[in-house]
Amino acid sequence: MEKQNQTLENVMKQKRWWMGNNGEQVRVLAPMVGICTISYRTMALDAGASAVFTEELVSKRLCECKRVENSGIIQYIHKNDVMLTLKPEQQSKTILQLGTFDVESSVKCVSLIQEVCGIDINLGCGMWFSTKGEMGQALVDNRDKLEKIVKALVGLGKPISAKIRLQQTHEETLEFIQWLYSLGISIISLHGRHHKELYGVDCDWAELEKVVKDCPYDLILNGDICKQEDITKLLSFGKNVRGVMIGRGSGIHLGLFNPQGGDYVFDESKTKMRMTDFIQRAIKDGLRFTKIKFVLLQIIRYEKDYPFGSWRREKTTLKLNQINQRISSSKTIEQLIDAISLPELKKELIQSQNTNESIEEEKKLK
Repeated sequence: MEKQNQTLENVMKQKRWWMGNNGEQVRVLAPMVGICTISYRTMALDAGASAVFTEELVSKRLCECKRVENSGIIQYIHKNDVMLTLKPEQQSKTILQLGTFDVESSVKCVSLIQEVCGIDINLGCGMWFSTKGEMGQALVDNRDKLEKIVKALVGLGKPISAKIRLQQTHEETLEFIQWLYSLGISIISLHGRHHKELYGVDCDWAELEKVVKDCPYDLILNGDICKQEDITKLLSFGKNVRGVMIGRGSGIHLGLFNPQGGDYVFDESKTKMRMTDFIQRAIKDGLRFTKIKFVLLQIIRYEKDYPFGSWRREKTTLKLNQINQRISSSKTIEQLIDAISLPELKKELIQSQNTNESIEEEKKLK
Protein backbone atom coordinates (compact mmCIF):
# COMPACT_ATOMS: atom_id res chain seq x y z
CA MET A 1 0.00 0.00 0.00
CA GLU A 2 2.82 2.42 0.91
CA LYS A 3 4.50 1.76 -2.44
CA GLN A 4 1.21 2.36 -4.29
CA ASN A 5 0.72 5.67 -2.46
CA GLN A 6 4.26 6.74 -3.35
CA THR A 7 3.70 5.86 -6.99
CA LEU A 8 0.43 7.84 -7.02
CA GLU A 9 2.21 10.82 -5.46
CA ASN A 10 4.90 10.65 -8.14
CA VAL A 11 2.29 10.52 -10.89
CA MET A 12 0.53 13.60 -9.48
CA LYS A 13 3.84 15.48 -9.33
CA GLN A 14 4.45 14.54 -12.95
CA LYS A 15 1.03 15.76 -14.04
CA ARG A 16 1.53 19.07 -12.22
CA TRP A 17 4.84 19.51 -14.01
CA TRP A 18 3.12 19.24 -17.39
CA MET A 19 0.30 21.55 -16.29
CA GLY A 20 2.79 24.37 -15.72
CA ASN A 21 2.58 27.11 -13.14
CA ASN A 22 -0.59 28.65 -14.54
CA GLY A 23 -2.03 25.75 -16.50
CA GLU A 24 -0.76 27.31 -19.74
CA GLN A 25 -0.67 25.30 -22.96
CA VAL A 26 2.92 24.41 -23.79
CA ARG A 27 4.92 24.48 -27.01
CA VAL A 28 7.64 21.85 -26.93
CA LEU A 29 10.37 20.71 -29.31
CA ALA A 30 9.71 17.25 -30.74
CA PRO A 31 12.36 14.52 -30.59
CA MET A 32 14.01 14.36 -34.03
CA VAL A 33 16.72 11.82 -34.76
CA GLY A 34 20.04 13.44 -35.61
CA ILE A 35 18.67 16.95 -35.15
CA CYS A 36 17.86 17.47 -31.48
CA THR A 37 21.49 17.94 -30.49
CA ILE A 38 22.42 20.12 -27.53
CA SER A 39 22.95 23.07 -29.89
CA TYR A 40 19.56 22.74 -31.58
CA ARG A 41 17.77 22.21 -28.27
CA THR A 42 19.40 25.35 -26.88
CA MET A 43 18.26 27.35 -29.90
CA ALA A 44 14.69 26.15 -29.31
CA LEU A 45 14.80 27.08 -25.62
CA ASP A 46 16.20 30.51 -26.44
CA ALA A 47 13.33 30.95 -28.92
CA GLY A 48 10.77 30.26 -26.19
CA ALA A 49 10.16 26.50 -26.17
CA SER A 50 8.48 25.36 -22.94
CA ALA A 51 10.53 22.15 -23.00
CA VAL A 52 12.76 20.23 -25.39
CA PHE A 53 13.07 16.52 -26.13
CA THR A 54 16.34 14.88 -26.99
CA GLU A 55 16.51 12.78 -30.11
CA GLU A 56 15.52 9.15 -29.61
CA LEU A 57 18.42 7.28 -28.00
CA VAL A 58 18.58 3.49 -27.81
CA SER A 59 18.54 2.40 -24.18
CA LYS A 60 20.76 -0.63 -24.81
CA ARG A 61 23.67 1.61 -25.86
CA LEU A 62 22.89 4.60 -23.67
CA CYS A 63 22.97 2.58 -20.46
CA GLU A 64 26.56 1.56 -21.25
CA CYS A 65 27.76 5.16 -21.59
CA LYS A 66 30.42 6.79 -19.48
CA ARG A 67 29.42 10.12 -17.90
CA VAL A 68 32.00 12.86 -18.50
CA GLU A 69 31.92 16.46 -17.28
CA ASN A 70 33.44 18.77 -19.86
CA SER A 71 33.62 22.58 -19.55
CA GLY A 72 30.23 23.00 -17.91
CA ILE A 73 28.44 20.38 -19.98
CA ILE A 74 27.77 16.69 -19.35
CA GLN A 75 28.56 14.15 -22.05
CA TYR A 76 27.47 10.53 -22.17
CA ILE A 77 30.00 8.65 -24.26
CA HIS A 78 29.64 5.15 -25.71
CA LYS A 79 33.10 4.00 -26.73
CA ASN A 80 34.26 7.01 -28.79
CA ASP A 81 30.79 8.27 -29.67
CA VAL A 82 29.19 11.14 -27.75
CA MET A 83 25.60 9.91 -27.61
CA LEU A 84 24.15 12.68 -25.47
CA THR A 85 25.23 16.12 -24.32
CA LEU A 86 23.35 17.96 -21.59
CA LYS A 87 23.63 21.29 -19.80
CA PRO A 88 22.71 21.17 -16.08
CA GLU A 89 21.06 24.60 -16.29
CA GLN A 90 18.58 23.18 -18.84
CA GLN A 91 17.57 20.22 -16.67
CA SER A 92 14.12 21.57 -15.76
CA LYS A 93 13.17 21.78 -19.46
CA THR A 94 14.93 18.77 -21.01
CA ILE A 95 13.24 15.40 -21.56
CA LEU A 96 15.15 12.30 -22.61
CA GLN A 97 13.44 10.15 -25.23
CA LEU A 98 14.28 6.46 -25.09
CA GLY A 99 13.99 3.88 -27.80
CA THR A 100 13.74 0.75 -25.69
CA PHE A 101 12.69 -2.89 -25.72
CA ASP A 102 13.58 -4.11 -22.23
CA VAL A 103 13.20 -3.17 -18.58
CA GLU A 104 16.81 -3.56 -17.49
CA SER A 105 18.44 -1.12 -19.89
CA SER A 106 15.58 1.39 -19.46
CA VAL A 107 15.97 1.46 -15.68
CA LYS A 108 19.75 1.78 -16.01
CA CYS A 109 19.33 4.79 -18.30
CA VAL A 110 16.99 6.58 -15.90
CA SER A 111 19.40 5.93 -13.04
CA LEU A 112 22.39 7.10 -15.10
CA ILE A 113 20.99 10.22 -16.77
CA GLN A 114 20.27 12.73 -14.01
CA GLU A 115 20.34 16.04 -15.92
CA VAL A 116 16.80 15.72 -17.33
CA CYS A 117 13.38 16.39 -15.84
CA GLY A 118 11.55 13.54 -17.52
CA ILE A 119 11.76 10.39 -19.62
CA ASP A 120 9.75 9.80 -22.80
CA ILE A 121 9.16 6.37 -24.32
CA ASN A 122 9.09 6.33 -28.11
CA LEU A 123 6.04 4.31 -29.16
CA GLY A 124 5.49 5.97 -32.53
CA CYS A 125 8.57 5.54 -34.69
CA GLY A 126 7.94 3.20 -37.60
CA MET A 127 11.36 3.47 -39.24
CA TRP A 128 13.26 0.22 -39.79
CA PHE A 129 16.09 1.17 -37.43
CA SER A 130 13.56 1.34 -34.60
CA THR A 131 11.14 -1.47 -35.38
CA LYS A 132 13.83 -4.05 -36.18
CA GLY A 133 14.97 -3.78 -32.59
CA GLU A 134 11.40 -4.22 -31.30
CA MET A 135 11.26 -0.53 -30.39
CA GLY A 136 8.90 2.29 -31.36
CA GLN A 137 5.73 1.03 -33.04
CA ALA A 138 6.91 -2.58 -32.69
CA LEU A 139 6.83 -2.28 -28.89
CA VAL A 140 3.16 -1.26 -29.04
CA ASP A 141 2.33 -4.74 -30.32
CA ASN A 142 3.94 -6.35 -27.26
CA ARG A 143 1.70 -5.08 -24.46
CA ASP A 144 3.13 -7.40 -21.81
CA LYS A 145 6.67 -6.14 -22.33
CA LEU A 146 5.54 -2.52 -22.65
CA GLU A 147 3.57 -2.73 -19.40
CA LYS A 148 6.61 -4.02 -17.52
CA ILE A 149 8.79 -1.21 -18.90
CA VAL A 150 6.30 1.56 -18.08
CA LYS A 151 5.61 0.31 -14.56
CA ALA A 152 9.33 -0.04 -13.83
CA LEU A 153 10.08 3.51 -14.98
CA VAL A 154 7.08 5.10 -13.27
CA GLY A 155 8.22 3.56 -10.01
CA LEU A 156 11.52 5.46 -10.23
CA GLY A 157 9.80 8.79 -9.60
CA LYS A 158 10.70 10.83 -12.70
CA PRO A 159 7.94 12.07 -15.03
CA ILE A 160 7.35 9.35 -17.63
CA SER A 161 5.64 10.31 -20.88
CA ALA A 162 4.95 8.50 -24.14
CA LYS A 163 4.85 9.59 -27.77
CA ILE A 164 2.36 7.59 -29.83
CA ARG A 165 0.59 7.64 -33.17
CA LEU A 166 -3.02 7.20 -34.13
CA GLN A 167 -3.83 3.50 -34.01
CA GLN A 168 -5.62 1.57 -36.76
CA THR A 169 -9.09 2.62 -35.57
CA HIS A 170 -10.54 5.43 -33.50
CA GLU A 171 -11.54 2.99 -30.77
CA GLU A 172 -8.06 1.45 -30.63
CA THR A 173 -6.49 4.88 -30.17
CA LEU A 174 -8.81 5.72 -27.28
CA GLU A 175 -8.23 2.34 -25.65
CA PHE A 176 -4.45 2.62 -25.98
CA ILE A 177 -4.40 6.10 -24.43
CA GLN A 178 -6.56 4.96 -21.51
CA TRP A 179 -4.37 1.89 -20.98
CA LEU A 180 -1.14 3.91 -20.90
CA TYR A 181 -2.56 6.39 -18.40
CA SER A 182 -3.70 3.52 -16.19
CA LEU A 183 -0.05 2.48 -15.90
CA GLY A 184 1.02 5.87 -14.54
CA ILE A 185 2.08 7.76 -17.67
CA SER A 186 2.10 11.51 -16.93
CA ILE A 187 1.37 12.83 -20.44
CA ILE A 188 0.91 11.45 -23.94
CA SER A 189 2.03 13.15 -27.14
CA LEU A 190 -0.23 12.10 -30.00
CA HIS A 191 1.08 12.28 -33.57
CA GLY A 192 -1.50 12.69 -36.32
CA ARG A 193 -0.38 9.86 -38.60
CA HIS A 194 -1.29 6.20 -38.34
CA HIS A 195 1.11 3.29 -37.98
CA LYS A 196 3.50 2.87 -40.94
CA GLU A 197 2.54 6.22 -42.49
CA LEU A 198 5.49 8.45 -43.39
CA TYR A 199 5.70 12.17 -44.20
CA GLY A 200 4.30 11.55 -47.68
CA VAL A 201 0.93 11.05 -45.99
CA ASP A 202 -0.69 14.14 -44.48
CA CYS A 203 -1.54 14.26 -40.78
CA ASP A 204 -5.16 13.45 -40.00
CA TRP A 205 -6.12 16.50 -37.95
CA ALA A 206 -9.81 15.59 -38.19
CA GLU A 207 -9.08 12.32 -36.38
CA LEU A 208 -6.92 14.15 -33.83
CA GLU A 209 -9.89 16.39 -33.04
CA LYS A 210 -12.22 13.40 -32.68
CA VAL A 211 -9.80 11.71 -30.29
CA VAL A 212 -9.49 14.86 -28.19
CA LYS A 213 -13.26 15.22 -27.91
CA ASP A 214 -13.80 11.55 -27.02
CA CYS A 215 -10.83 11.29 -24.68
CA PRO A 216 -10.95 12.58 -21.07
CA TYR A 217 -7.15 12.58 -20.74
CA ASP A 218 -4.56 15.31 -21.32
CA LEU A 219 -2.76 15.23 -24.67
CA ILE A 220 0.04 17.02 -26.49
CA LEU A 221 -0.73 17.18 -30.24
CA ASN A 222 1.90 16.80 -32.93
CA GLY A 223 2.23 16.68 -36.71
CA ASP A 224 2.50 19.04 -39.72
CA ILE A 225 2.67 22.20 -37.58
CA CYS A 226 4.29 25.01 -39.56
CA LYS A 227 2.20 28.14 -38.89
CA GLN A 228 0.85 29.99 -35.89
CA GLU A 229 -2.69 29.31 -37.12
CA ASP A 230 -1.91 25.57 -37.02
CA ILE A 231 -1.06 25.85 -33.34
CA THR A 232 -4.16 27.92 -32.63
CA LYS A 233 -6.34 25.35 -34.39
CA LEU A 234 -4.89 22.33 -32.59
CA LEU A 235 -5.04 24.03 -29.20
CA SER A 236 -8.72 24.80 -29.80
CA PHE A 237 -9.69 21.12 -30.14
CA GLY A 238 -10.40 20.83 -26.42
CA LYS A 239 -9.46 21.87 -22.90
CA ASN A 240 -7.56 18.61 -22.47
CA VAL A 241 -5.04 19.67 -25.14
CA ARG A 242 -2.10 20.56 -22.92
CA GLY A 243 -0.03 21.90 -25.79
CA VAL A 244 1.64 21.17 -29.10
CA MET A 245 4.86 19.42 -30.05
CA ILE A 246 6.70 21.08 -32.94
CA GLY A 247 9.13 19.11 -35.07
CA ARG A 248 9.96 20.01 -38.68
CA GLY A 249 8.26 23.37 -38.28
CA SER A 250 10.96 24.44 -35.83
CA GLY A 251 13.57 23.86 -38.53
CA ILE A 252 12.05 26.53 -40.72
CA HIS A 253 10.91 28.96 -38.02
CA LEU A 254 11.91 28.82 -34.36
CA GLY A 255 9.46 31.67 -33.79
CA LEU A 256 6.68 29.05 -33.63
CA PHE A 257 7.62 28.50 -29.99
CA ASN A 258 6.53 32.08 -29.28
CA PRO A 259 2.85 33.09 -29.75
CA GLN A 260 4.13 36.45 -30.98
CA GLY A 261 6.78 34.85 -33.18
CA GLY A 262 4.91 35.27 -36.46
CA ASP A 263 5.14 32.94 -39.46
CA TYR A 264 7.87 31.84 -41.82
CA VAL A 265 8.58 33.86 -44.93
CA PHE A 266 11.58 32.84 -47.02
CA ASP A 267 14.45 35.27 -46.63
CA GLU A 268 17.86 34.05 -47.77
CA SER A 269 19.78 36.22 -45.31
CA LYS A 270 17.64 35.02 -42.36
CA THR A 271 18.10 31.39 -43.39
CA LYS A 272 21.86 31.88 -43.50
CA MET A 273 21.88 33.70 -40.17
CA ARG A 274 19.91 30.87 -38.54
CA MET A 275 22.35 28.32 -39.91
CA THR A 276 25.31 30.43 -38.83
CA ASP A 277 23.83 30.63 -35.34
CA PHE A 278 23.62 26.84 -35.25
CA ILE A 279 27.20 26.41 -36.48
CA GLN A 280 28.48 28.83 -33.83
CA ARG A 281 26.70 26.94 -31.07
CA ALA A 282 27.65 23.53 -32.48
CA ILE A 283 31.36 24.36 -32.63
CA LYS A 284 31.24 25.66 -29.07
CA ASP A 285 29.40 22.52 -27.94
CA GLY A 286 31.95 20.28 -29.64
CA LEU A 287 29.68 18.69 -32.26
CA ARG A 288 31.36 16.72 -35.02
CA PHE A 289 31.36 18.04 -38.59
CA THR A 290 29.10 15.22 -39.80
CA LYS A 291 26.43 16.07 -37.22
CA ILE A 292 26.60 19.78 -38.02
CA LYS A 293 26.23 19.10 -41.74
CA PHE A 294 23.32 16.71 -41.17
CA VAL A 295 21.34 19.29 -39.18
CA LEU A 296 21.94 21.99 -41.79
CA LEU A 297 20.76 19.69 -44.59
CA GLN A 298 17.63 18.87 -42.61
CA ILE A 299 16.88 22.56 -42.05
CA ILE A 300 17.12 23.14 -45.81
CA ARG A 301 14.99 20.05 -46.46
CA TYR A 302 12.27 21.33 -44.14
CA GLU A 303 12.31 24.74 -45.82
CA LYS A 304 12.02 23.05 -49.22
CA ASP A 305 9.05 21.01 -47.96
CA TYR A 306 7.29 24.04 -46.46
CA PRO A 307 4.40 24.32 -45.95
CA PHE A 308 3.73 20.78 -44.74
CA GLY A 309 0.61 19.08 -46.04
CA SER A 310 -0.04 18.45 -49.74
CA TRP A 311 -3.12 20.67 -49.64
CA ARG A 312 -0.91 23.75 -49.30
CA ARG A 313 2.25 22.83 -51.19
CA GLU A 314 4.34 25.69 -52.57
CA LYS A 315 7.18 25.70 -55.07
CA THR A 316 10.70 25.52 -53.64
CA THR A 317 12.73 28.66 -54.27
CA LEU A 318 15.82 28.39 -56.49
CA LYS A 319 17.91 29.95 -53.70
CA LEU A 320 17.16 27.05 -51.35
CA ASN A 321 18.20 24.51 -53.97
CA GLN A 322 21.48 26.36 -54.48
CA ILE A 323 22.24 26.47 -50.75
CA ASN A 324 21.36 22.78 -50.48
CA GLN A 325 23.79 21.88 -53.26
CA ARG A 326 26.64 23.83 -51.66
CA ILE A 327 26.07 22.27 -48.23
CA SER A 328 25.81 18.77 -49.73
CA SER A 329 29.20 19.11 -51.43
CA SER A 330 30.94 20.50 -48.31
CA LYS A 331 33.58 18.22 -46.79
CA THR A 332 35.00 20.50 -44.08
CA ILE A 333 33.63 23.00 -41.59
CA GLU A 334 35.29 25.79 -43.59
CA GLN A 335 33.41 24.72 -46.71
CA LEU A 336 30.16 24.64 -44.75
CA ILE A 337 30.80 28.18 -43.59
CA ASP A 338 31.54 29.26 -47.16
CA ALA A 339 28.32 27.60 -48.30
CA ILE A 340 25.94 29.42 -45.98
CA SER A 341 27.68 31.91 -43.69
CA LEU A 342 28.05 35.63 -43.87
CA PRO A 343 31.68 36.40 -44.88
CA GLU A 344 32.43 38.60 -41.86
CA LEU A 345 31.69 35.71 -39.49
CA LYS A 346 33.93 33.12 -41.17
CA LYS A 347 37.13 34.11 -39.35
CA GLU A 348 35.38 34.10 -35.97
CA LEU A 349 33.84 30.66 -36.57
CA ILE A 350 37.12 29.07 -37.66
CA GLN A 351 38.97 30.57 -34.70
CA SER A 352 36.33 29.13 -32.38
CA GLN A 353 36.71 25.70 -33.98
CA ASN A 354 40.50 25.80 -33.69
CA THR A 355 40.27 26.78 -30.02
CA ASN A 356 37.99 23.83 -29.26
CA GLU A 357 40.27 21.44 -31.15
CA SER A 358 43.29 22.68 -29.15
CA ILE A 359 41.44 22.12 -25.87
CA GLU A 360 40.54 18.57 -26.90
CA GLU A 361 44.16 17.83 -27.85
CA GLU A 362 45.36 19.09 -24.47
CA LYS A 363 42.89 16.80 -22.71
CA LYS A 364 44.15 13.80 -24.69
CA LEU A 365 47.75 14.60 -23.75
CA LYS A 366 46.80 14.70 -20.07
